[in-house]
Amino acid sequence: MSGEAPCCFSVTASSPHVLHNLLNKLTQLERYEEGLAKAPAPPPVDFISQPVDITEVCTSPLVMAQQLTHVELEKLSYIGPEEFVQAFAKDNLDACYKDLKKTSNLECYIQWFNRLSYLVATHACMLERRTG
Repeated sequence: MSGEAPCCFSVTASSPHVLHNLLNKLTQLERYEEGLAKAPAPPPVDFISQPVDITEVCTSPLVMAQQLTHVELEKLSYIGPEEFVQAFAKDNLDACYKDLKKTSNLECYIQWFNRLSYLVATHACMLERRTG
């Protein structure tokens, strides 16, 4: 035996794999954030004069729900724990404003969620009018 613990060998053996996965994740995150920066601002909520019927876009509610779930999980996967800490840490407001870091992924998710909520509420109201 060389005196090295077996666990140290397994850690050094898996290091390249971990580093490769980390690099891939960081590259993916960087591309996503660049895409967010280049994307135009979403239109205001009241931009629709004639709401679109969701059933014309996707006839199956199950497929629509699955697709929205996939979009939500993708958007959530880009939010890092540091964004939540930054957004919710209110211990020292002065230090918080001086050391403000971007929480663009969290903000993007919140905007998307608000637009989705508005869409669902609008569609629910349209259905209520039809049946009423």
